[in-house]
Amino acid sequence: MISIRRSMWLVGAFGVALAAALTPHIGIGLVAPLAALLAGAAAGAWLGNAAGDTPAHVLQASAIPGLGALLATVVAFPIVTLGETSLFVMLGPTGTLLVGIGLGLLNLGLSVLGGALAWLAVAEPTTPAIGDHR
Repeated sequence: MISIRRSMWLVGAFGVALAAALTPHIGIGLVAPLAALLAGAAAGAWLGNAAGDTPAHVLQASAIPGLGALLATVVAFPIVTLGETSLFVMLGPTGTLLVGIGLGLLNLGLSVLGGALAWLAVAEPTTPAIGDHR
């Protein structure tokens, strides 16, 4: 079961990614993926920063806002393509949905990548460095 704190990350990331995806001209291809990357990094650093957390916990924590970004992209892509009549006609309703899901999966992956990078940045090394003879 998702805790309230984690569900807030899901809802928050959905709202931010939806607003980012609806940015004219560059939203769906640039701003929304960047928002997903940053939301995953924030969640990975915050939710996965507890003592003793494993990389798997951090990746799970950063996937929560990634799911919100995925859902937002699936909702936003048909809205964006309705403004581009030729693109909507070329793809059709099913193609539009499939492209939205594909872009959403990309955003989910970027969110998890952001969480992993944030965890690597804040994680304490657990093994001594080469040449460290303490």
